[in-house]
Amino acid sequence: DNKLLGAFFGFRVANPYPKINYDEEPEWWIPFLELEKIAAGSWLLQAISILPEYRGQGHANALLARAEEEAKASGAKKITLQVEEINQIAVKTYTSNGYAELARRELIPFPFSQDTGDIILMGKNLGA
Repeated sequence: DNKLLGAFFGFRVANPYPKINYDEEPEWWIPFLELEKIAAGSWLLQAISILPEYRGQGHANALLARAEEEAKASGAKKITLQVEEINQIAVKTYTSNGYAELARRELIPFPFSQDTGDIILMGKNLGA
């Protein structure tokens, strides 16, 4: 019905991954960069979100499938994403869609955040 239900954003991660001077990065950002480096060459789903009134209706699966189409169109052989382990709804959604844990790093809370736990890098091989 031409309604905005949600959105996603992603990109190909450079391979080789660029050298980073971690001394110049905020401490809380370093775990994300370390996981992004592991994802070099993949299409990284940086963000995906469904508006609250449309959650629980299967739209996340459809939007995830659309992100995978974009990843394939970019020539990527793998799609990856980062998710906080505390977000169990998202972790279950990704797992049920064929994503597996590749690595994890301890989350360092960013300013004004009270998040705890790990950041998980998940990935899925894309078929030909």
